[in-house]
Amino acid sequence: MATQKQDGLFTDTALSAVDLRGSEFLFCTREADGTISVCGADEKIAGVISEGKDVGLHSSFNTGGGWLKVIAGGPIAINDPVKSDAQGRGVNGATNMFGYAKSAASAAGVFVEVVPDRV
Repeated sequence: MATQKQDGLFTDTALSAVDLRGSEFLFCTREADGTISVCGADEKIAGVISEGKDVGLHSSFNTGGGWLKVIAGGPIAINDPVKSDAQGRGVNGATNMFGYAKSAASAAGVFVEVVPDRV
């Protein structure tokens, strides 16, 4: 089981717009009503889901800190900018990026460590 360091200063919760159970380690986005859902391709990223819950319940997500683990959507090299693909996985890309890869991912489905590019 994968784990990541969590810091209370960089952890948030919001109501789930959809069922987020099983969506841990995927990027999430905030909807217009303040709820969260799995991030789509090139959407603005709110954080990485750390505990997904059913619709209408509060899900937890990490917004920053030292580094966060994300499931890769394809190969990513160290120092590549990371954004979301259509399934909320991390892919190489600079538009609406969340941060930079601290580790490499050889293929889709493996973990990549991302250093958030946020204050």
